[in-house]
Amino acid sequence: MASIAYEAALDPHAQAARTRYAAYRIAVYAFLTIFALIYLLPLLVIVANSFRELPEITQNGLIAIPRSLSLARGRRPGCTIASPAPARASITISTIRC
Repeated sequence: MASIAYEAALDPHAQAARTRYAAYRIAVYAFLTIFALIYLLPLLVIVANSFRELPEITQNGLIAIPRSLSLARGRRPGCTIASPAPARASITISTIRC
């Protein structure tokens, strides 16, 4: 039984089949990786734009590479959130005034 396994390891057809199988697997994984990156590209754009200021986004466009990163997000000084009386108990409409 060991001699059969040893002969299969030295068989040129078996070695060619193993090489072909490995090449096909590499090609399939490369294909899947490329399409996974294409699928995740919109998420990358959203995350990159979350670190950019609005004037930079409007000036350079959505897909441009950020020139500066900013973590200063949140309410600006002087902004107030006004909540008028809701029309229904389950819906609340808020407005931000700056």
